[in-house]
Amino acid sequence: NMSRFIKVQRVITEHVERIHEKVFDDIRFNFTDNNTDNRKLPLYQTFEKLWKKHFSNVTDITFDRVIQKQTIMDAIEKIKVMVVNGSKQSNSLDYRTNKSLRVIAVGGLALSRGLTLEGLLVSYFYRNTSTFDVLMQMGRWFGYRDGYDDLCRIYLTSTSAKYYKEIFIDIECLKADIKTMCKQHKMPKDYGIRVRNASIDMSITAANKMRNTKNKFV
Repeated sequence: NMSRFIKVQRVITEHVERIHEKVFDDIRFNFTDNNTDNRKLPLYQTFEKLWKKHFSNVTDITFDRVIQKQTIMDAIEKIKVMVVNGSKQSNSLDYRTNKSLRVIAVGGLALSRGLTLEGLLVSYFYRNTSTFDVLMQMGRWFGYRDGYDDLCRIYLTSTSAKYYKEIFIDIECLKADIKTMCKQHKMPKDYGIRVRNASIDMSITAANKMRNTKNKFV
């Protein structure tokens, strides 16, 4: 999820396709079935560094098992790089007819507004926004898989990470207020729900949705 602009998405897709093809050809022509011979290859060394950096906590699967030539070939060969957006040229993610579909999906608005990516493991998230509600909507796209928690990865900017941390704190404060309201047997119309906002850079929602709100400094 890099940009809401369709032309930019197409450029990124072409770039990802070139990387995918290069890696696949490198494995197909340069790797052997003997990992001892493969250890001197730059791509093998890159894989090993990535494994140690991101998956050293995985206990059920070893690097030696993953790095087998045929194992990697079977995984990479089935991957399709697709543009997923609202245009007529958008690819279709049809999981019903192709249950083994493996996709690198490149997009923007379509990806961040409720689209389900089956078996999503890795999210690369560059886009940002100026309001909390839209950021939360985009965050639903991250996804998770029961039993695969140690394999799921989300890559995003430090700024986005800071914003998501702030949203988490805001949600926890809101939950606490709702629990207090319930204990007092109050209705929302009686209570006056508040939403914390300690961010200088972001607002809770669009200005036209906050016409009937009041600021309270605590």
